[in-house]
Amino acid sequence: MIWPNWARSIYRKQLDRFILFAENIMIVDSCENEEAIALKGIHAMENFFKILRLPTNFEESGIFPTDDELEQLSERTEVPGCLLVLKCSR
Repeated sequence: MIWPNWARSIYRKQLDRFILFAENIMIVDSCENEEAIALKGIHAMENFFKILRLPTNFEESGIFPTDDELEQLSERTEVPGCLLVLKCSR
């Protein structure tokens, strides 16, 4: 459910991998630049989740976490930047 926001938060650091994902898995068309290809792949995956009626954020799951709950969850993961990804996934 947080994959789209996680992917958007890290794709620049692993641009080559996201381009391969976009072109080989999501079969997106080429764009004017590599970043656009990566973003199209992320967007295509998000649309695929929606076709399967899978939630792509907390709200679609009926979950409405408070800021405190998101902070507690991010502290448990010990992943840098996790809180921002969680907040963007509302």
